[in-house]
Amino acid sequence: MRKITITTSLFLCSLFSFAQTRVLYFTDGATIGTDQLAAALTNTGCIVTTATSDLDFQTQIATPTNFDLAVYFAQNNASVNATTAALAGFVSLGNKGMYADWSLDATNGALVGVNFTGNVNETVVTITDTTLTSWITVNPFTIANSGWGTFSYGLLPLAGSTVSGTFASGEAALIRSMSNNMFVFGYLGDATATSEMYEVAINSMFPSAAGVSETAESTFNTTVFPNPATESFTLSIDNLTAKSVEITVTDIQGKVVYSMIENNVSAGFSKQINTTDISKGLYYVNVKSSEGQKTSKLIVQ
Repeated sequence: MRKITITTSLFLCSLFSFAQTRVLYFTDGATIGTDQLAAALTNTGCIVTTATSDLDFQTQIATPTNFDLAVYFAQNNASVNATTAALAGFVSLGNKGMYADWSLDATNGALVGVNFTGNVNETVVTITDTTLTSWITVNPFTIANSGWGTFSYGLLPLAGSTVSGTFASGEAALIRSMSNNMFVFGYLGDATATSEMYEVAINSMFPSAAGVSETAESTFNTTVFPNPATESFTLSIDNLTAKSVEITVTDIQGKVVYSMIENNVSAGFSKQINTTDISKGLYYVNVKSSEGQKTSKLIVQ
């Protein structure tokens, strides 16, 4: 990704600072295709500890304060009850979790709030959860088998769980459970063509790590249009009394792709920003002044 060059006398660092998400990651030692889940953890800036076995996962997660997110994807072997129970116990403390199980073990599924339909190997997923759809740029998306016997499988939500995505058949492909702290995937970590969906899931659980501002409410309003944008978008600011604003555009990893300080701005300020040098994806448009700051989501197509 190329960074847009802006002529200015000041060099702006990222406006966002956050603690990196600490992750315990275990995929029972096997990935045939590209591990898009691992790529997502890297792309979102997580600090990843990779468990080397079920026992190692169980041992490390026994100190839950060491991690913010735990991931257990049973991809090569049947899911292990003690490992699944350890993950569920971790999430029950208010932490975050992600789970997948090709072996469709109903006992283990119940621990994380799901059951299995028994139907397998569907290839089209549509995200339906409105808390996720504004983040994802390709929806529906296609998944593919990298060499497994079972690479996707229908899910059923148990009490307290909700469907976040479906297969073409209408069966659940993604479920949120355990007070929305757990994502259960109906497909494996190397089934997607990109890491985007896993990144969306991680960033939805840790929005501050995705660069979403959590500062005090500002007194001004911002509008970004058109959205999605192709060649450019217009940033409009209303009810602004400050005479100077900082404008940054960051990707979901917090990298700044555009930055500018505008001085002598008026109460009704607007600026057109070129996006032709920005890769397709989800971005955050942040406006900061002495009155506070506002952050808007922007999709570049």
